[in-house]
Amino acid sequence: MIRTALCLGLLGGLTACAVGPDYQPPSFSLPALFRTSAPPPPSPAATAIPATPALAEWWRGFGDPVLDRLVTDALTGSLDLAAAEARLSQARARAGGAQANRLPTLDGTGSAQRRSLSLAGPEGAGAGRPGFERETSLYQGGFETGWELDLFGGLARGRDAAVAELAASEADRAAVRVALVADVARTYIAVRGLQQRLAVQQRTLDTQAETRSLAVARVSAGLSPDLDVAQADALLAATRATLPPLETELVAQTNRLAVLLGKAPGEVDALVARPAPVPVSPSLANGVIPADLLRQRPDLRRAERQLAAANARIGVAMAEYFPRVSLSGSFGVQAGATDRLSNSDARFWSIGPALRWRLFDFGRIDAEVAERRGAEAEALARYRLAVLTALEEVETSLATVAGRRARLDALDQAVAAGRRSLDLAEEQYRRGIATFLAVLEARRALDQSEADRAAARQEAADAAIAAFRALGGGWEREG
Repeated sequence: MIRTALCLGLLGGLTACAVGPDYQPPSFSLPALFRTSAPPPPSPAATAIPATPALAEWWRGFGDPVLDRLVTDALTGSLDLAAAEARLSQARARAGGAQANRLPTLDGTGSAQRRSLSLAGPEGAGAGRPGFERETSLYQGGFETGWELDLFGGLARGRDAAVAELAASEADRAAVRVALVADVARTYIAVRGLQQRLAVQQRTLDTQAETRSLAVARVSAGLSPDLDVAQADALLAATRATLPPLETELVAQTNRLAVLLGKAPGEVDALVARPAPVPVSPSLANGVIPADLLRQRPDLRRAERQLAAANARIGVAMAEYFPRVSLSGSFGVQAGATDRLSNSDARFWSIGPALRWRLFDFGRIDAEVAERRGAEAEALARYRLAVLTALEEVETSLATVAGRRARLDALDQAVAAGRRSLDLAEEQYRRGIATFLAVLEARRALDQSEADRAAARQEAADAAIAAFRALGGGWEREG
């Protein structure tokens, strides 16, 4: 019997085959280059842009120590990243379990019983005869083993699916990291942008107060009407009204930054309390090709591994068409008294194969296979959509970076021209050549240009962050 079991086990190892379709990664007809390349270097009059940083640590290209610290703290304290780590641990355990399903099991057993026979039952028919004992004891100890022979590869396909899901979970953790770094950087840029806009508005209030003083002086000298002072007061009040919304939004973004780092609102206030300008965003690398996204972006890797897992699940379902053969056995000792367990006549053993075959199930296997094929088709569609979305995001982000950088350059020129215009208007007003309305219009134009430029600096940094995220930056690719 033992020889037969060994032969069956060897036969199972030699003839096992995996049913279901073998996985083939889908191919894509990708463009050789993106339509929009990285924007050219800025004009000499513009602020120098830092060099292109390494994609894995692109945020260091901003040259901002506070941002570097915030990202480091986020990578160690983020609850989103902790949840992704927990999901990865679960997937790793499932993969280990799927591999263990293909190996034999060995269980230790033991029992001790005291029983009393029913005198009305067949075992109690011998009551009254010499040697009959109604109350008996039974002691048993030993081992039980089992092994399913994976003749048609159902267990192997299950292992393949679990391994693919593990890789998808690893990619998911990387995708969470990419999103986290980008969110921290964008929120930090928003904080600095709001601080800068508040500073601009405060400087605007100061200059508007100087313009009002000029109007008061001319009215006191009888050179201008009281209307000039009233208009200056109205402009001051309108500018003051812009401060509370900016201050409220600054508090909200600072609180958001704390939560991204896994901290309570208020715990990062001291780190960003000292106002600072929006850091200049680094340049983007030229020569990035669409095919690189399939290797760099973790969300695409996740979608592709989910497709591979769905493909393997078809084989798991198809394996139910075929018989399942297993070997089981047990050996040990059994006796009515503990002092007899060591006797040779107390030993027992058994071993043999078992077969289970779903012959009639009214189409249940067909339905399971059809469901798994549908799941694979869905995963393929999602993967193709993820690739197209990635291409779209990169194309759009590159174009946005170029457009916002050009807008910022134009606003720099607008601010310089606005200052010259205001200086001329004030000089002519002092000499009585121009009206106060001309001064106010020049002031409004300059104030608007400065506010727009402050917002444009934040938008330019946001665009660069979105581009680095679209390219899959923020994690170290293996291999």
